[in-house]
Formats: sequence, C-alpha cells, structure tokens
Amino acid sequence: MDKKSLITSMEKFIGGSAFINKSQLAKFLRRSRTAIPDIVSGLDYLETGRERRYFIPDVAQKIMDMRRCWIIYERCKQMLRSFNAERDTC
Repeated sequence: MDKKSLITSMEKFIGGSAFINKSQLAKFLRRSRTAIPDIVSGLDYLETGRERRYFIPDVAQKIMDMRRCWIIYERCKQMLRSFNAERDTC
C-alpha cells in the first residue's frame, strides 16, 4: 500500500470528494469511531455545520506515518526479544 493508492481508494469510497469526515473515515478503515481521533489529531479541517471535513491527502499521509511507526515499533520489539534470548543462552 502506498499513499497514492490510499488516496485513490478513499476518494472512490467517498464518491470523488477531496474531503472526508470522521464517520466516513471510520467506515472506510472498518474501525470504531473511537480510533479516528488519533488519526486526525493535528490535521487541518474545514468545519461545515456539525462536522469537520479533512483533506484526504493529509489523512493518507498521517495513516502512512502511523503505519511506519508501527512497523518500526514491531521491529524493535522483535530485536529486543532476540537479544534477550541470546543473552539468556550465554
């Protein structure tokens, strides 16, 4: 998955719009709405009445950044486990 394909998928899901709200994002990601504030925190938005709409490329970038952080975190955990296993065998 790359940023461009993520943007394209989100735009198709929304129906061609360049902006997405929290409920639409939750449905797109198949996550609960409680997970969405972490994704959109710090992003600029347009306030339209009762909702905030976020620019899809900004949301996609944030998702990619969070994904990279998760991958690095998992690799560090794996390295630490292997280090501890080697240390225990010495």
